Amino acid sequence: MMKKHFSTFIKITFCIYCLLMLWLLFGQRIGVDVPGSYAERLAVNYNLSPFKTVKQFISICKNSTNPYMVRFSFVNLIGNIVMFVPLGFFLPCLFEKIRTIKRFLLYVTGIILAVEFVQFFTLLGVCDIDDLILNIPGAVIGYFVWKGLNRNT
Repeated sequence: MMKKHFSTFIKITFCIYCLLMLWLLFGQRIGVDVPGSYAERLAVNYNLSPFKTVKQFISICKNSTNPYMVRFSFVNLIGNIVMFVPLGFFLPCLFEKIRTIKRFLLYVTGIILAVEFVQFFTLLGVCDIDDLILNIPGAVIGYFVWKGLNRNT
């Protein structure tokens, strides 16, 4: 009986996490009026240079005297890792076939790439290779938390 309640709790928590992620990744930008044509906005809505954004944010954290920009940069760097830790925990917890690291990495990479493509084409966010670079380690941390909690089962 306890295991069933725990399973229900995990499923509900995962649904809440997914809704929160949808809002963070897309929802808060809905209705924001950005000037320019779709093509003009699309042209500046992506970064395919690995570590470009990471280096910019680290530079701001180290050198800026603007506390808002330092906080913004820090939250973006750490947030891109932390916000995917729960995904790394929930996926193997809820889906038995995603319990090997190889399969887990395949699914997580696919999910993150899907998010980035949606952000690119809908302009609800920025498609950034650095998001992938930061999100995957966050998910891997969550995976190993799950693995550590389940090593005796």
